[in-house]
Amino acid sequence: MNKWHRISSKDVLTLTKGRERTMDGFMMKDKKFPRIAVHKGQLTGKQSLPTKKERSTKPSGIKQAKPRRSRAERTSEYSQIATQETRKIVVADYPPEQVPCLLVMSGVDLGKLYPMDLIEGPFRLGRNPENHMRIDDFDISRYHAEIRMTPSGHILLEDLGSTNGLFVNGDPVGSHRLKIGDRVRLGPHLTFQFSFKDQHEVSYHQKIYNRIAYDSLTGVVNRRYFLDATKREWSFAKRHGQPLCVALFDIDRFKNINDTYGHPVGDEVLMEFSHRVKEMTRDEDLFARYGGEEFVLLLRSTKLAGAQIVCERIRDAIQSAPFSTKAGPIDVTVSGGLLECLSEALPFFELDGAIQIADECLYHAKESGRNRIKCTTLTNHVPL
Repeated sequence: MNKWHRISSKDVLTLTKGRERTMDGFMMKDKKFPRIAVHKGQLTGKQSLPTKKERSTKPSGIKQAKPRRSRAERTSEYSQIATQETRKIVVADYPPEQVPCLLVMSGVDLGKLYPMDLIEGPFRLGRNPENHMRIDDFDISRYHAEIRMTPSGHILLEDLGSTNGLFVNGDPVGSHRLKIGDRVRLGPHLTFQFSFKDQHEVSYHQKIYNRIAYDSLTGVVNRRYFLDATKREWSFAKRHGQPLCVALFDIDRFKNINDTYGHPVGDEVLMEFSHRVKEMTRDEDLFARYGGEEFVLLLRSTKLAGAQIVCERIRDAIQSAPFSTKAGPIDVTVSGGLLECLSEALPFFELDGAIQIADECLYHAKESGRNRIKCTTLTNHVPL
């Protein structure tokens, strides 16, 4: 007679006291197993239990039970399964091969598209650099709003306690389930449109926006973008009494570089110049190619002394090492004109006039021998 038998729920068990019961009933009602032996699916006779050594030996043809896992291991596995199933639900609720997007409908970033990977986590909008969409606008709170995916696959927009509010299709909201075509407004004027786009559409929008906002050669923003952004900064400085500085830079004797080495080498100089200047500026500063070999820098909430330090660092970074080009190393210098715009003077001047004054300072720097910075304030534009 075999001592070991794999019991199924269909087996009939005969206990030592003569009771017969199916395996299901036996397991439910009897807390302890009597001493039993198994033969051909039935329990017969009173037998001794196997010894510890016998229990530790794997009988032939019988699989050993897997060791019981800890609660943490089981919880982790269930969490992974739930996440996988949630992903399936979410993807199934999306239009095929498309991703949710926000298209900027107003402001200096008009036309910029922001695709969102909501399966990976919430998408946050605000002024803080940690946000997925950093909005460089003082009317926007540091953490203004959040877009996330619900377990059921819906897309939810939520206000994160913003100062100037969150609106959908003109109505103030605290939380809103987004639908295709919804107009989302953050604060008084920044508007987005919610939609779904496939990868071809996303790529198309990004290329169009880059052509509109950025200089194709140097990769910095272009003149149009700079002027639009600076008008906003100018208005903010007026309202809040903040100073700002504008600096114009012009590469010295750039025409000679083009005439001597050719325009491709001149392009290399422009690209390297832009790279070196970007290394010297803050994220909140705005640096742009203004035209040809002329560049412009806006320094927010900065007084003259601080702006002078930045401009001198830029000048030194340009002259400190030759520019590497296909024609070999080339020594390059730059001249600059710096204007401090005091808050009390801002109401009496427009942006165009301020840039003209900075250009006059640049002219004096060129006339004084190049490779230098000339500066002044908005109330007295005679260079110091």
